[in-house]
Parts: sequence; C-alpha cells; structure tokens
Amino acid sequence: MNSRTSTNAIAKKALVLLVTTLMVMTSLPFNAFAGNDFNYDKISEEKTKFLNKEKASNPAELGDDPTTTEEANAQIKNSEMPRIFDIRAEYKAKKDDADVHLFQPYEATVGDDEYTYKDSKGNTRNVISEEEKNKINKRVDLPDIDGYTKPTEATNFDYDYIKKKCLSGKQKDNRFTFFYPYIYTAQEGEIKVKHIFQNLYDKNEYGFKDGEKEDIYTTANGFIGQEITVSPLSEKERRGYVPEKTVIKTRVPDDIADYVIEYRYNRDSFNVSYDMDGGSPMDHLCHLRRFTMDRQYLI
Repeated sequence: MNSRTSTNAIAKKALVLLVTTLMVMTSLPFNAFAGNDFNYDKISEEKTKFLNKEKASNPAELGDDPTTTEEANAQIKNSEMPRIFDIRAEYKAKKDDADVHLFQPYEATVGDDEYTYKDSKGNTRNVISEEEKNKINKRVDLPDIDGYTKPTEATNFDYDYIKKKCLSGKQKDNRFTFFYPYIYTAQEGEIKVKHIFQNLYDKNEYGFKDGEKEDIYTTANGFIGQEITVSPLSEKERRGYVPEKTVIKTRVPDDIADYVIEYRYNRDSFNVSYDMDGGSPMDHLCHLRRFTMDRQYLI
C-alpha cells in the first residue's frame, strides 16, 4: 500500500512540474527561443537586414556602374526578341473598283530560325530547329466561290517561302506581316427579267399582259458583282403600257440561279376631247386603252 501511495505522489509532482514549465514558456516572448538575432516583433524593420544577410548565389553581371544615362539604359534594356513572321492569304475580287474579301483568309505564323538562346545547362539553341522547319510544308487549295474563277488551284507554303515573303512585307517591332492577295475573276452571268403588267380593274395587281396567258421573260447579262442596267420592253412590245421605271439598275449577285428581276408596267392613259357639233360642251375624259379588243373603256 505504501509503495502505491509513493508512486502516485511522484507522478503528481511530475505533472505539476510539467504544467508549470509550459506556463512559464508560453508567457515569454517568442524571440527568447530564437536561434538568431531576427526580431519577430519588428518584422517590417527586419526585412531589409534579413534579405541582404546572405549573398545572391548567382548574381547578374552588369559590369561597371554606369556614368551616363545611355549606359544605364543599356544595362537594363530588355533582350532582343525573336522575329515573328505572319503570312495572310486573302481571297478577293474587284467590285466597284475596289478589292473586297470573298472568303475567310488563310493565315500562318512561324518563328525566327536565326534567333538563339541558352538553356538551363548553358547550351546555345535555336528557337526553331531544322526538324521543326521541315514540318512546315502545307499545300493550301484555294476555295471554290460561286460566280468567280480562282487565279490558281493551290499554293505550297513552307518555312522559307513564308519567311521570304514576310521580310518583304510590313514590319511592326519584331513582327513581319505579308498580305498575299489572290484576285478572283468574276464570271459573266445571265439574269432573268420578268415583265408584269397592271390589271385593268385593280391598279395594285400586276400579272399577264392583256391577251397573254404566260409571263413575258427576257434576260440581262453582266459580270458577277458588277452593276448592270436593265431596260424595259420596246414600245411595240408593250403598246398601251408605260414602264414604272425608265431603267432598273441592279448588281449581279454571286448566286443567280433563282434570281429574277420584276419589271412593272402601268396602263397608259390619254385624254379624249369630244366635238359636240354645236351641242352642250363636255369636259374631256381620261381613258385607258385595252388592246384585247379595239374598244375604249371609260374610268
């Protein structure tokens, strides 16, 4: 019994000692246990001293301190960047004396095979290898565009071709751009012209010419994308009618398969004066002439 009591007493003393020690440690400032002279209570003041305590392992060699503004700028100047070559194949056609786009252009960009850099091991390398250059070899087929004839079937783009063209193009900083226009030739197209005539009883309705059972069609020719002038029927072919417009100007569309122009004609009118041979005078009347029969209809 005495032995057990003695053991418990020792354990209690040890526990009390441990708790007391922990209380003392937590009450002290943290830097009391630091193994260096860094003052953690004044971190903002210690930053510079801490950062400059150890020397840089691989500092940049800038040479002697500059003595002029030019020397200072030369030391902090960015390294020369590699050139970039952009080529843009544009598919165009002439409309109204201007070249307009017909299709989404083809674009390609390559790097500078003359630019070198050093890798992490200090080895000099090209930004683009010979193997990568040889992979740049593509045949580009020109798109088929309705109403136009393409200047060539295809063009081969390889690295040397792109670089050579771009060096003769526009330069902005380290980027060289060349716009290669492929000019398509407009084809000649034939447009249908439908001639319709005013109805005798409903002036807002147009259809067959009097005495006809089918529409009258003619054609007008012109090159795709260009403006053409469509003329009405001759006076002999439209006797009794006048065209709503002297001429119609229109642009030949790219797709003319279902394109039809309607040319309207209104009924011709004329005034008739009556000789009453001594009787009561009568105002002149406006008449429209109908040519299916040789008669006049009063309005």
